[in-house]
Amino acid sequence: MNRPTEPHEPPPPGTEPVLRALDHWQDEIDPVQRARLAAARRRALTVAEAQPRRAWVWLAPALATGLLLAFGIGFWPQAPLPSAPPTPAIEELAVGLPTAGEEPLQDEDLEYLLWLAADDAA
Repeated sequence: MNRPTEPHEPPPPGTEPVLRALDHWQDEIDPVQRARLAAARRRALTVAEAQPRRAWVWLAPALATGLLLAFGIGFWPQAPLPSAPPTPAIEELAVGLPTAGEEPLQDEDLEYLLWLAADDAA
C-alpha cells in the first residue's frame, strides 16, 4: 500500500496499530489480486485527474434561487397599514355640521376655506 507520507512525518497518534494491520494485510494479498487493485487504483486516479472540477456549475442555480427568493420577499403580501380617518369634504364642512368634536363653522370660516381650496386648485 502506498502512503503519501514524508519520511520525517510521524503518523498521527493512535494510528500505529491500524497502519501495521494494513501493512500485514497487504502482505497477505496474492500477486494477482494486488495487480488488480493497483490497476483499479491507477484507473480511478486517471479518471479523477481527467475530469476537472467545475465549481462554477452550481453558480447559476444558486444565483437563480437567490433571485427568486429576493422577488418572493419583495412581493410577499403585507398587512395593510392602519389608515387615517377620512377627511371630510369641503361640502361637508360647508354644511356646518361638527366633525370629530369640532364646533360648527361660521360663514366667515367657510369663505376662508373656499378661498384656500381655490388657491390650492390653481
